[in-house]
Amino acid sequence: MVRQDYVIEDGHATRTTHPPVSEREKERRRRQRAKKRRAQKRRQFLLLALTVGSIAILVYVGAQMLPVMLGGQKIVDEVEVALGGDAPEVSLFLKDADDASDAAFITDMSAIDYNKAGEYEVEISYKDNPYKSKLVVTDREKPVFTMAEDFTTILGDPITYKSHVAATDNSGDVSITVGSDAVNPNEPGTYDVTYTATDPSGNSVSTTVQMTIIEQTADEKELNEKLDAILADIITDDMTNKDKAWAIFSYIRNHVGYVSSSEKGDYVKAALQAVKQGQGDCYVYFSIAKAMLTRAGLKNMDIERIPEGDKMHYWNLVDLEDGHGWYHYDTTPRVDHPTIFLWDDAKIREYSDHHDNCHNYDRTKYPKIP
Repeated sequence: MVRQDYVIEDGHATRTTHPPVSEREKERRRRQRAKKRRAQKRRQFLLLALTVGSIAILVYVGAQMLPVMLGGQKIVDEVEVALGGDAPEVSLFLKDADDASDAAFITDMSAIDYNKAGEYEVEISYKDNPYKSKLVVTDREKPVFTMAEDFTTILGDPITYKSHVAATDNSGDVSITVGSDAVNPNEPGTYDVTYTATDPSGNSVSTTVQMTIIEQTADEKELNEKLDAILADIITDDMTNKDKAWAIFSYIRNHVGYVSSSEKGDYVKAALQAVKQGQGDCYVYFSIAKAMLTRAGLKNMDIERIPEGDKMHYWNLVDLEDGHGWYHYDTTPRVDHPTIFLWDDAKIREYSDHHDNCHNYDRTKYPKIP
C-alpha cells in the first residue's frame, strides 16, 4: 500500500505520495522507540534511588541529632583540662546541660595519663546515642627556678655553668640552656649569664646571674697542682661518674683525720689544710671534697645546716648526671660511722632526725633532692 498525505498550501489541499516503508525500516524504528523507552525508565529509576537515598540519610542524621535537640544539649567538640589534674566529669562535654544523667563515657577515662600533655579522642553516650569529642591535657605552667646564684670561677678552669642553677616543673621534666655569649672565658671580669628553663610543652622562663672570672691565687695554683696529682692516681678514664665520686670519697676518708675546729670562710685554704696537714673539721672535709669533685669535673654544690646556737655543719651535694638529680655527699666522719655517700633526701632526713638535727637544712634554698 502507498501512503498518501495531503499538504495545504495557499488554501488548496495537495495530495502527496510516500513510498511504502520496508519491514527492515519498520524494525529499526521499533528498536529505536524501545531504546528510548528503556533509557527513560533508567532515568526514572536513578531519580527514584537518589530520592530514596537522600531521604534515608536525612532520617539517619535526624535520628542521631533528635535526642540532643530535644534535650536542649549538645556535645562540645573539645574539653581542656590542666596537666596533673583529675579526670573530667562527663557534664563538661555537654553544652548548656542541666542534667547529665543521660550521658556517660564510653571511653575508659582512667586509662588517660593526665600527667602528660596530649590530645585524646573521647566517645560519649548521650540518650543511648554515641558521640565523639576530644580531651586536651594542657600544660600552661612555666618552670620555676629553685636556685640561680652568682658565682666565681678561676681563669683557665672549666666553667661549670649548670652547677649554679636548678629548676623544677609540674611535668617533672625540665631542660636548662645556658646563654653565655657575653662571656669571654680568657679575660677576668664580671659577666651576665642567662639561663632558660623549658618544659616539654614549650613553656619557658629565663633568669640572669653574674659570673666573675678571677685570676688564680698562689693558694689556688698550689691546691690545683696537688689535686691533679692525687686525682691522676685514683681516677681512670674508664670510670663512671659514680666510680669517680666514690674514689674521691674513699681518698678523703683515708687521708684526712678529724679535729674539732678550723678557720672558716676560705674553702681553698681549708682544702690545702686537708692536703698538707691531713686533718680538719667538717668545713675542711667539705672544702677538700668540693675542690676534688670540681677538679674531677663532677657537678657539685655547697650545702649547710640551719644553725642551732653554735652548732654548724657543712657538706656537699653532687649530681652525677645519671638522671637521678642531686645526692647528699658528706665525707665528714661521725661517731656512729655512717657512709653518707649518694643519700637521697628521705634517708638524710631520717638520719638527721635521730642525730640532733645534724643535717637539717633550708630546703627552699636548694634544688629538690629526690
